[in-house]
Amino acid sequence: MRHAINLVLLITNLFVFHQIQAQIIWSEDFSAGSAAQGTSAVGYPSSSGGNWTQTTNILGGGEGANANRWYVSGEECGNSATSCGSVCSNGDASLHISAIGGLCATPDCGAAYDATDATNITDKRIESPAINTTGYGGLTLSFNYIAAQDDDKVAVVYSCDGGSTWNNLPALNASQCCDCNDAFLCAFLGSCCGGITTCNGLGQGYWTNQNYSLPACAENISNLKIGFHWVNDGNGLGTDPSIAVDDITITSSTPLAVELLDFKGWQQKESILLDWMTATEKENAYFIIERRSAESDFEMIGKVSGAGNSNHEISYSFYDRQPNNGSNYYRLKMVDFNNNVSHSDVIYVPYVNTFELRAVYPNPAENMIHVQLNSKIESNGTITIKDNLGRVVGETKKIRVQKGIVTYDVDITTLNGGNYFIEVEVDGKYSSAAITKI
Repeated sequence: MRHAINLVLLITNLFVFHQIQAQIIWSEDFSAGSAAQGTSAVGYPSSSGGNWTQTTNILGGGEGANANRWYVSGEECGNSATSCGSVCSNGDASLHISAIGGLCATPDCGAAYDATDATNITDKRIESPAINTTGYGGLTLSFNYIAAQDDDKVAVVYSCDGGSTWNNLPALNASQCCDCNDAFLCAFLGSCCGGITTCNGLGQGYWTNQNYSLPACAENISNLKIGFHWVNDGNGLGTDPSIAVDDITITSSTPLAVELLDFKGWQQKESILLDWMTATEKENAYFIIERRSAESDFEMIGKVSGAGNSNHEISYSFYDRQPNNGSNYYRLKMVDFNNNVSHSDVIYVPYVNTFELRAVYPNPAENMIHVQLNSKIESNGTITIKDNLGRVVGETKKIRVQKGIVTYDVDITTLNGGNYFIEVEVDGKYSSAAITKI
């Protein structure tokens, strides 16, 4: 027995140590706003700052006129894990899907929804404000919930790009019902009480804790979002409880090697300059600079050594001398001495060619040729005529280029008949076209 007790103590100590190491970097207990019945979750002020938002009709099938809604109130009390569901009016509020009326004669019946007919079809995703995970890795999403995943259900989702794209986490546990006639069975066995063996809409839900390990893309960014996507089809088959969520936390077990303060980029002539700054570095070996276009995946385009260990601000820069024309997306891959990897936010930097040689006319020409440019910048330039061996013939014409389309006249009267190249230079970039003198 003594050995068993020691083993229990050891396991307990290890668990406590792990909990101490995990740092809460974001939390939501739905206590910032009113907990009155019918309080909409859309625009609800987060406990950690920012507001909850909503996207509808995600699957494209539309919603019914009496679609269920996301609410925040004590109509479904945010009880602790292993507790049965209950109502606490203006007490500990939870986030939940509920009917807009009918079931309880007023909007918000707690985690009870209407699935009677097509007017109740619902397709709503409630979304957290942006969550800053800069400087942290090893992220775990944790929350308490009640749900009956059956014909209608919820998906737990996340976005690593501020809500532009969303991904599903693994499905929640299925049936979660008990009528709470036997609190012991409900709390400790998580089973249905009073003879109920499956969720039938008559029993009350019991609260369960859920933990998810978030992927690497959620680390070290300023715009992580989490959400809950509820869908019911209005086919007359529905099982309560719908979904209720409370006490959400995101914890980190691994402070990252690099605390990144800033990462930005802009076009400089024919290159894109990337700048970033670190506040601290711990065993930071190097940065890999990655780029993708709108159509391609990320690929490595450069590498910059890190400072190793630092407690003061350090600035870095990198020139991309062959950017894609149009869309460029960049991110930093930060690698420490143990080959642990984390990523920065993705930034977008557009790139446009300095100018376009639109037309050279007439061609062939006898005395005068017209050179038409479309420039993105104001700058100085030159127009030069060269022979087939690349030798300059005639006088180089200096031009002042304005933004937009502009045409320049070039006198070729003194040239001998034959084939030539006309070369235009603007701000260090060249373009040429073949011409014929007659």
